Amino acid sequence: FYWDFGDGQFSQQENPSHQYAIPGSYLVTLSVSGFCNSQTVSKRIEVRGIHKILPSTAPNRGLTLTRIYGYGFDNTSTVYLKKASDSIAANDIFDAASQILQANFRFIGASPGVYDVIVSTGSRNDTLNQS
Repeated sequence: FYWDFGDGQFSQQENPSHQYAIPGSYLVTLSVSGFCNSQTVSKRIEVRGIHKILPSTAPNRGLTLTRIYGYGFDNTSTVYLKKASDSIAANDIFDAASQILQANFRFIGASPGVYDVIVSTGSRNDTLNQS
């Protein structure tokens, strides 16, 4: 058995487990060789979710433009911030097609603190928790 996970990682186990470091589209290939025969099968998989977040601020205006990098976003994606019972929805979202969401948040009247970033796409939620 020879597994190629499409991200530079490999395994020779019969039933390996593998965890991807970042979301994306990967071609997974299994090659099996026997005494008289060999066979190779490939399948493309999608690992969806948030990879990293880069916020920027507009001083003294209570606004932030947040860039959210990941995979699996589309034009139905929504973004919001959550901390305990506080929730802040994005005012505008751009660039879902490039797999980078750019979300504008208004913090005027919001309580200070650390918020989780949540991206909803269809029936799926991806959360990047800040600790």
